[in-house]
Formats: sequence, structure tokens, C-alpha cells
Amino acid sequence: MLLQTSTGDTLVSNQRSVDSAIKSYQSSCPEGGGDGLATVPILAGMDIPDPVFFCSIEPPSLAYQKALDHAVDCLLREDPSLRMSFDPDTGQTILGGMGELHLEVIKDRILKVSTHQQLKTTLLLNEIHC
Repeated sequence: MLLQTSTGDTLVSNQRSVDSAIKSYQSSCPEGGGDGLATVPILAGMDIPDPVFFCSIEPPSLAYQKALDHAVDCLLREDPSLRMSFDPDTGQTILGGMGELHLEVIKDRILKVSTHQQLKTTLLLNEIHC
């Protein structure tokens, strides 16, 4: 059931908690609130700043691209400040983050998430100079 959740989602223990929160909100709402879901409060999302540091990331060979993609996908779900893109001109996968240290931590986490020993020893993380 939690497979579709990601960072920033609101979790509740049961539907009764949701119903109670809606009822409490509707009773305190100055517009009344008898029309059900139209007056359900929507929680504010997170404001994630744009990345300020970019680097390319490459597997040791194309045989390990799928393993790298899986590891990065796992981290993208966990860390909303991490961004990934593909540059068609250079053929590089680009990671964007909050700084050099952030991307170094991401590199270490990719190595921990990966099950391929070869990927662990030869992952390249190169800074992109704009």
C-alpha cells in the first residue's frame, strides 16, 4: 500500500482520522462546509529549490546502465531536491542537487543501493562547468 508514497505525502493511521479532520475543518470553516470534498483542506506541498550544482554520472559500461538507473530512481523518490535529466547532445545523464557535498552523498548512496559490485567500483561523478 505504501509503494506509491513519496517524500512529502501525508500519511494517516486510518480513514476515521481523515473523517475527523474533515469534520473539524468544516465546522471551523467560515464558508460553512456542508458540500463534502469541496471544502476538504489541501495541505501545502513542499517548495523545493532548483538545483544549483550539476554533474554527469556514468556507469562503468552500458551493461550497468539499468542498475544505475534503478539506483537513481530509488533516490529520486526519496530526495525531492535531487533532479535527473538526459542531455541528448552529449549522451550524458545529468544529476542536479543542492551542492557538491549533496551529490557526493548521492554517489555514496547509489553505491549502497546498487547490487552490482562492478558498478560500485567504477562509478564516475564528473562536475559540469557551465
